Amino acid sequence: MPLSCYSESQSLPPEYRYLSQMEYHWFGIYNGTGSDITLGPLNRQHHGSLITCLAKERGTSDGLSTITSTTLIVLYPPGHIFLTSNITTVIQGIDGIHFNCVLPDDEHGNPDVYFYYWLEPATTEWKNSTQSTLIIDSDVLNATLHDGNWKCKIGNVIGNSTAAEQIIIVNVSPSISISTSNSSEIVEKDNVTLSCFVTSNPLSDIKLYNITDSKTLFIWNDASKAEYQFFIVHCLDTGEYMFTAKNDIPDEHYIMKSPVYIDIKCAPRKAYQLPECCVQGVALGDNYTLEVGIISNPYPLVTSQSWSFVDYNGNLYDNMPDNVNVSVHPGEERLTIVVNLIITDTQTINYGNYSLVAGNTYGNMTPVTLTVAPIGPPISPSAPRLMDITSVSIQINWTAGFNGGFEQRFTVLYQGERDNIEYETRIETDPEVSKGDIVAYTLVDYITVQSNDTYNIRIKAENDFQGGSFTYGEMARFSTLVKAVFTKDPEISIVEGRAEIHFIISGSLSHILEENCVMDTNICNKANITVPTKQHLKSSYDPDVHDFSVNVPLADSKFTEFIFSFWMYDGEYMLYQDAHSIVVDITGIASAKESFADYVNVAPLYEEIRTVFSHEEEKRNILNSCIRPKQDNSANGQQTMPTSTSGQADAGIQEYAHLGNLLVPGPIERQNTEYERLAVATPHV
Repeated sequence: MPLSCYSESQSLPPEYRYLSQMEYHWFGIYNGTGSDITLGPLNRQHHGSLITCLAKERGTSDGLSTITSTTLIVLYPPGHIFLTSNITTVIQGIDGIHFNCVLPDDEHGNPDVYFYYWLEPATTEWKNSTQSTLIIDSDVLNATLHDGNWKCKIGNVIGNSTAAEQIIIVNVSPSISISTSNSSEIVEKDNVTLSCFVTSNPLSDIKLYNITDSKTLFIWNDASKAEYQFFIVHCLDTGEYMFTAKNDIPDEHYIMKSPVYIDIKCAPRKAYQLPECCVQGVALGDNYTLEVGIISNPYPLVTSQSWSFVDYNGNLYDNMPDNVNVSVHPGEERLTIVVNLIITDTQTINYGNYSLVAGNTYGNMTPVTLTVAPIGPPISPSAPRLMDITSVSIQINWTAGFNGGFEQRFTVLYQGERDNIEYETRIETDPEVSKGDIVAYTLVDYITVQSNDTYNIRIKAENDFQGGSFTYGEMARFSTLVKAVFTKDPEISIVEGRAEIHFIISGSLSHILEENCVMDTNICNKANITVPTKQHLKSSYDPDVHDFSVNVPLADSKFTEFIFSFWMYDGEYMLYQDAHSIVVDITGIASAKESFADYVNVAPLYEEIRTVFSHEEEKRNILNSCIRPKQDNSANGQQTMPTSTSGQADAGIQEYAHLGNLLVPGPIERQNTEYERLAVATPHV
């Protein structure tokens, strides 16, 4: 800013004053000399400041001078301002905003006449206003326009202030739009996709809910879109579904719900039938109702013409008998109708087969046939099948006939040709068993353990008709398997610390080559001899005569028991198991240096058995036994069996030796591995 100071001589006449020389001195906000000066830069702090100029005539003795002062007027724009609002987080449609663009007292401009400028988040153009406040009403507030950074400025004729900012968060309760991939009708086995689009701020958790089944199908967190696909829809997927969307707006009022109905078209099909077993015994003169539930969308038109009737003589009727009526009403389950065929005062003509067929534009149902039969004795059981024959048991299956209108019971009757005695075993079955049901029973009572007996077997069916009636099924015939036995006790001799073993087995043994056998009956008998030592477990799969030698365990005991185990297989299925034991005097190995317990290390036995048996069924069913030494338990040398770890006397060894069908002998402690179950006797040396 330029300033000038001028003065004339006061000592010379006016006409000579121009000859004088003047000196100028400045004081105040500027200190310096010269008539012309420049001030700057000036700011709001210089406004109202005083500056003084002293003019002095050079060469005068009295120092004549003049002095003058002036006050600076500085023009400047407003300074730093603030933007405030009554709320910073609002809900669209609920809240409004009141902005105030604030100019502090120490930031005013000069001149003190102002203009206001506003900038909304969604625009780049400032809006002019004469007001320091701005109000956005709730009915105008919009997240798209008003969510974000608001700004204001204040200006005068000199310039504008710096911009002040305020961030406004506009929360929006969710709004939902839904679409389906099938714009036209949906037919059963179509694929259907439900899509949900949500507008909200912040993002919403979207849930799809099956209203009909009261079940949540899926939840999408922090999402604006959700899709759910039904692969191969079924008729009963028909129903009302609902998308809900919820974000951080706390009031439950702001959970948006949007239902959608999926209507799936399908052909009729049977939902259920009464009677369930297809045949119902009805007495003459009784009233009875046949009932069929049908699932269909849309419902089929069902009349008496939807039924056909064939009597017991095979005659087909175009119309129902006069005492038969048809009624149709909605079922309790969705998309279900109930069709009743009502027989009043049952007559002989009403006995026969009633078949129902119904259809709609999407297809026809498979016919449902229900039989009304006169009550009476049960129909004879049929199709007996004999399975899993062993030396001591047999499983028999048969097909039940019509129960005659009553609960029926079954008895298995069988007779061995050897003793010619007929035995019977009444069995417990489901009281509802009836025509077409398969009944299975494993017979063990009175089946002899002697070899190769033949039995005749039949099934008796009974009910309570006329105080008790029964029928017999057809006869079946079977023979039990022959139990493997020694023709004589195995011969075992001790020679230089080795046991030389020779024995012969008779029975229904086939010739065996390693683990494979060929036999018309596909029955494969395997003889296994277990003689565990510290190093080996011998297992033999040979023909009838078995000869081999093994190391005998070193022990202080005088006697050692060898246990011979036998398995009989049908393929990989074990039919029969047996064991025999032989006690041997091992006095010839008196120089024992190791205890017998060292040779009954269970882990090596597991490994050996794992390598011997390859079939999984064998691994599950194998039962092996270890050598068990005899003890001299008294002064007179009386020999007794050792006591097992369970504390029970081991007197059951003979029972174990002769009850061949027992897979787990009582006195033998059982061990388990991932490979197979093993029976191991704990030695007492």
